[in-house]
Amino acid sequence: MPLGGSTEKLGSHKGYGYGMLVELLSSIASMGITSNHTHMNGKGGTCHGFIALDPAIFGDPDALKEHFSTFLQELRDAPKAEGAERIYTHGEKEALAVERVKENGVPVDVKTVIEMKQMADHLGMDFTSYFGDIDLDTSTFSSIYS
Repeated sequence: MPLGGSTEKLGSHKGYGYGMLVELLSSIASMGITSNHTHMNGKGGTCHGFIALDPAIFGDPDALKEHFSTFLQELRDAPKAEGAERIYTHGEKEALAVERVKENGVPVDVKTVIEMKQMADHLGMDFTSYFGDIDLDTSTFSSIYS
């Protein structure tokens, strides 16, 4: 367990420290709402923190990149939870989604396409010239443009 286990003797308190660090860098530094005050009165309080680091201040950037790449691969190769096919590291699912969209296009819910057709009809636009001859059964949906 990277944070040291389930007891303070083994370092579990580090999780509390990491939480405070995130709070400091996002809520406090941006003068935003701290986590103990979020979701009050139906309001959230999204805050952001950004840091830019030059890896060269820690040593050879290429060696650091290789070390990090090794770590990420070791995470991916770790034993998987029951029923899991693979372990994803940060950003991998998003990168795969981008590849899927580039290959197959952007998936659009059929109700959205129906509303787009209804809007085009309402505005006197030729829906087919933009989207081709799509067979949409609009009889079960009421138009929001009538």
